[in-house]
Amino acid sequence: SFHKPRPSMALPLPFGYAVPLFTFCVLFASPWWMHYYAWTGWTIATLTWTLCHLIDRFTSDAYAHNLKTLQKNGFSNANIYFTMISNLLTVFFPQFFFIHNYAPIETPIPSTPAEIGLLLVKAVIGLALTECLFWPSHMTLHRHLPNLHHFHHCATRSSTTTNLMFDSRDLAIEFAGPTIALWASAIYFWQDPFLMVFSFSLINCWYGLDHDEYLKLPHWWHHRYCSSDYPIYVTVRSKDPKDQVSKRVRRVLATESKLERQ
Repeated sequence: SFHKPRPSMALPLPFGYAVPLFTFCVLFASPWWMHYYAWTGWTIATLTWTLCHLIDRFTSDAYAHNLKTLQKNGFSNANIYFTMISNLLTVFFPQFFFIHNYAPIETPIPSTPAEIGLLLVKAVIGLALTECLFWPSHMTLHRHLPNLHHFHHCATRSSTTTNLMFDSRDLAIEFAGPTIALWASAIYFWQDPFLMVFSFSLINCWYGLDHDEYLKLPHWWHHRYCSSDYPIYVTVRSKDPKDQVSKRVRRVLATESKLERQ
């Protein structure tokens, strides 16, 4: 049966915030592991990312709730587990490909205040570019491809494991554009391989933590209410009459949206 969670978090303070902190460290470090240690780095990144999901699995009841919701929506256990494991093993491959082929170990590291400042400015521009690509792709999934996005939105109480609850085609549509844009802009426009690796670290952290149940960033609420808040970095509060996903999700409890406010 579904058990009522603690108010707003699965673990009591201060232990709860150790979970997103550890996740942040893992996700920020992952591109650098791959940059300096190639396949060994990819293995370390994948294993530590797996550890993040195991921590979430055994410290929060959000995973069990979302699993039950997926089952109620017609997804079999075999489909769910195969999808999550496949995503776990392949999620770092696109970044690994670009880092391995376009960011040699000898890539210069910014060292002066001016170089670091310029790096941050270029990174912010890159993040703005990814938003311009993520927003319409996310909207397209809600309006025109609800059959792909339905799986992901069955995670009505999102947590770290929600990052694996994606139809692989959904994952490609949402994140291929931002990943390719950061690679192309860093390599061909800025001609700065270090920027590419650094930018991958930033989007890993944000995309990974926006489902976190402790931080409750805007995207967490997007899952809770299946709202029309389609951007990834900013919040746009509006009702999209063309949204098709919210109509498909069958919730485990009709009153579950009230749990986090109790």
